Amino acid sequence: MNQNIKTAGIVLAAAVFFIIDRALKALFTGIWRRADFRLIGEWLSFKLSFNSGIAFSLPIDSILIISAICAIILILSHFAWRELAQKRSAAFFALMLIIFGAYSNLLDRLKFGAVADYIDLKYFTVFNLADAMIAIGAVVFLLSKIKKKPIISG
Repeated sequence: MNQNIKTAGIVLAAAVFFIIDRALKALFTGIWRRADFRLIGEWLSFKLSFNSGIAFSLPIDSILIISAICAIILILSHFAWRELAQKRSAAFFALMLIIFGAYSNLLDRLKFGAVADYIDLKYFTVFNLADAMIAIGAVVFLLSKIKKKPIISG
């Protein structure tokens, strides 16, 4: 497969998740603001919650968070392009997920002063698709670095 097409596909896949997250956040902060959708009884529901802290609602000054997120996105972008240059598709995809997820949450912080979360799992924290992108991206990235054979050949 042509490397440019593969790269475009990877970026497009991460961008689709970003767009879905932004659309859900727009719905939950707009017309569904007070909605509480129960999908699987008490186990899984959709409801809006704002997180002004970082992971698991740990409190940190918002200017510090925004500055750190911007720096992290820039650093991860540098590493993503290095992975791309080395034709390491799994690591590149993982970093794209993390970057797009972090950028979506950064947009929330700039617009609302907090991150809009909407997925509520019982016995877990409320989170959003961007958070899932960051977590999945981190796991895939670590696995791509640990495994001797690439997860996704490229």
